[in-house]
Amino acid sequence: MKILICLGLIAMSATIAEEAIADTFRSENRVYITKLKPSTKVEIPIERITFRKLVADKCGQVKFTSSTMPSFVTINNEEFIPKNLPILPEKICSKKLAKSDASYRTSETEFVLAGMPVNKALRIMIIKPAIKNIKTNKCGIGWMPLPEVLTPFADSYEINLYSINKVKVQSLAKKPKPKC
Repeated sequence: MKILICLGLIAMSATIAEEAIADTFRSENRVYITKLKPSTKVEIPIERITFRKLVADKCGQVKFTSSTMPSFVTINNEEFIPKNLPILPEKICSKKLAKSDASYRTSETEFVLAGMPVNKALRIMIIKPAIKNIKTNKCGIGWMPLPEVLTPFADSYEINLYSINKVKVQSLAKKPKPKC
């Protein structure tokens, strides 16, 4: 019986790419997506944003390890797209490697940004893709909470919802809660 229920839930789920999104907007405390399939679980592509303060090593390198490759990373208004970096063996900072200007990836989940100011705190913005699962109501309306403005702790903080379908949450039209 449990297996049949699980299979039924899997069959009922959909991704946002398969659905035509007629309207995505925000209210005071939620983001709404309308005209989806009624009473269904839907996967919504979102992006999360993390801010960190890091210091480059004596070779001007900042190393990142992540379970999901970021869409892009911004340091000092310079944007890096990690998936576009070449895969190379890791360069260990030493006397022989005085300063490195070439950024690279060491694997699918690790990358090194080079050419950074040495021993200077850098504010780094990391944007990562993610999937948010929502359940629609009987009218085909789904929602997710708006992110709160978070106070940074220990030089790092995250905003759980930065964009939906590549549209920044702050750019979404503000409308009243939809009625069903």
